[in-house]
Amino acid sequence: MRRTELETWLARSARSAPRLEESLVAGRPWRYLWHRLRMVAALRGIELVIHLAEFWLLVQVWGGQRLAGAVVGHSAAAIAAAAWWGCLEVLRAEVRRLGPRCAPRVVSRWLRRAGLVALAVAAAAAIALAACAASGRLGPFELYLGALALRAAGDSVLRAYQAGIQATRRIYRPLGAVAAVELAGLAVLAALLPVFGPWSLPLAVLLSAALSRTVALHYARRAYRVARVEPPRFGRRAPAAAPTAAPAARGALLWAALAGAGSRVGSMIVIAMVAAGGARLGAEATALHLVAPLLALAATGCTTFYIDVVRLGDPLARRLASRLSAALLQAALAIALAAWTAAALLLLLAGAAGAAAGLLALFAAQSLFALAELELVARQRFRAAAALAILFALAAVAGGGTAAACAAALAIAAAHAGVSGRWQTAAPGWLEELATIEGPVAIGRATLARGVSSARALAALEARVGPRGRVALCGGRAVWFERGSAERLDRSGAAIATAGMAARIDVEPARTGAAAASRVARAGWLCERGAASVSPDELVAEFAAAFPEGLAIDLRAPSTSPLAAGLAGDVLATIWRDALVFARGGRARRSRYEVSAVVAGGSVAVVFLIPRVGPGAARSAWSARVRAADSGAVLAALRAPALLPTYPDGVLPAPHG
Repeated sequence: MRRTELETWLARSARSAPRLEESLVAGRPWRYLWHRLRMVAALRGIELVIHLAEFWLLVQVWGGQRLAGAVVGHSAAAIAAAAWWGCLEVLRAEVRRLGPRCAPRVVSRWLRRAGLVALAVAAAAAIALAACAASGRLGPFELYLGALALRAAGDSVLRAYQAGIQATRRIYRPLGAVAAVELAGLAVLAALLPVFGPWSLPLAVLLSAALSRTVALHYARRAYRVARVEPPRFGRRAPAAAPTAAPAARGALLWAALAGAGSRVGSMIVIAMVAAGGARLGAEATALHLVAPLLALAATGCTTFYIDVVRLGDPLARRLASRLSAALLQAALAIALAAWTAAALLLLLAGAAGAAAGLLALFAAQSLFALAELELVARQRFRAAAALAILFALAAVAGGGTAAACAAALAIAAAHAGVSGRWQTAAPGWLEELATIEGPVAIGRATLARGVSSARALAALEARVGPRGRVALCGGRAVWFERGSAERLDRSGAAIATAGMAARIDVEPARTGAAAASRVARAGWLCERGAASVSPDELVAEFAAAFPEGLAIDLRAPSTSPLAAGLAGDVLATIWRDALVFARGGRARRSRYEVSAVVAGGSVAVVFLIPRVGPGAARSAWSARVRAADSGAVLAALRAPALLPTYPDGVLPAPHG
């Protein structure tokens, strides 16, 4: 019997790939990590085959200084690409901050910048080639270096185009299509070499680059369409009123570039070795260049999870982020060991087995640095990432990637442990952050109308408030604060932003952060007055007694209970989304369980599941109990003397402005 399209789709969905949230909630992150890493390993394997074949052809055509020059050209292009990837993190952060509606204009502005960079690189290459032609030294080698420069110039524009969608999602490219394009480029070179000799090398570089970049552009445009985001256009100009990047973001470009370049320390070592050897390609530099794609695997393996680290940047998901960070640390070491093993086998076949032992420390250091860089850059800590990259590069280049790299690996591991430790500590919640603001801050509240989606109201207010403040949800209310006393959101602006979703809007004048937090807490904007603080452990015990058929998922524990881990992946993913909605003050009904979540330390600590069977009064009462406990915990934190001064009821400092 022939299956219908719906049955085929349902069967495919049943075999769906593991999801990030369900893997972390269930305590089995390696299943998700392997699902992502196997594609990266396959792509790097294809790249290694192309790399070795191209190097063999270069050895057959050139030798001596020209071969060394070609290797240096490849290494310099790799460093430039990594630095540009770091710069584009400023673009990706801006797209996430302004939202998908502004993405086309933001990316179009960056495309113009990338076009200027590409034009400058192409002009420099043209001037250099013209100088060689004037002196009678223009040959296939010079054209080959010029082709590498032109390919890097085109990549700068393509990477900027891709970054607009990579800010929020991955770009899907079938492995078969990637392999076919790369092998086609190698076939073009093999076909042209007997006919044109050395002149075929620059021509093959340009033809293969045009083919592969066209395919990459196709899948990038497809990703924009799938995400329902208008693709950017190179010639589009933003109006004067369009949002722009902050000056601080422009100043972060240099630090972001230095942080990105640190992922290509192997290429830096090759250039340093060639320079020290009198423009000759020695045995150590040759060995390091041969295994360059494998060293790149150690550098980019963890970068594959960039989107996942960004998605878990929500303070409520901090405990899942800690689980991912711990799993990625283990994955970084496993990737380094696997890549080094493949490199050792390759060098053994090439007759350079003696160089393999000294590279183990470099592979480990590169993989650990890539993980530390990922977490720092994803959180906009460009200065710290750049400082780490500079120290690592200096140590690795000075030691030739051996003894000094071993010391660098230990330093990077310690730095990463510090980064992970800081990330696992509790970040301030909405009220705690408000209380610590020293300057003037305005507060507002919108009581949502019946039937209004709290997620839509939250998104609308967040887009209007922007980076000046923060929005929180509690039940049917949305509250926000804005720093500064000028250009703040007033009642009419809030009414326009919510577009009829609010039944009542209250906005109060600017005060100090502590006074504003006291007003919010005492007036019951976020919770009912008199809410008592209850610890998560007390709630777990109370839940077990009241709902023996229910299930409590404790995210504070290093592993999840077998019952929770036995739930289907799509069920766990839906449960986590419902838990986030509950923690933000909403109520979702996506899963077949009544989901509630305890927030401790600013992040979800325990998730309670009650089957939707029988009368719902008991389930509703439990949800109200958990929400009151969350509110009481917030008020208990606010009563700390070091955080919030005590004001007599109704007596607050005079407003600013």
